[in-house]
Amino acid sequence: MTITNDATFDAGAAAARADGAGLRRWVGRSLMAASEALGDRYLRRLTGVPDLKQSATALPDRMRRTANQTRLVLELLEDVRNGAYHGFSWYSVPVAAAALLYAVSPADVIPDVIPLLGGIDDIAIVAVAVRLLQRDLRAYCRFKGYPEEEFFGAAA
Repeated sequence: MTITNDATFDAGAAAARADGAGLRRWVGRSLMAASEALGDRYLRRLTGVPDLKQSATALPDRMRRTANQTRLVLELLEDVRNGAYHGFSWYSVPVAAAALLYAVSPADVIPDVIPLLGGIDDIAIVAVAVRLLQRDLRAYCRFKGYPEEEFFGAAA
């Protein structure tokens, strides 16, 4: 994972705060970059062991799916805020908002500057939130006409 200096991060975050769509794009780009960097760099290390090869090969796909799910949550929150979507549980908005705020917040349990480990807590929080909201997110996919497989893999 490439660690950016604080000036680059602050400039990206400031541009993202300018509007909600900018934030969604910035988070999406950041997650995709982290996913690809982690997947490529650490997959080479993990696949040296034959027993872990199959599991390690699936890691970039799982991380990409998490990035897609995060973008879906951002889009859901935007549609809820705009009043375009109402088919969600009462707890969906607070859980989704809290997970995303934690992920973009510089105050983490594990600081983001620690290579590999820094992003794991963010990814874990978003993954737990997506798991809790899976029924609502699948309904939102159907509402928007998105293929659920793109966000959740094979049909459950």
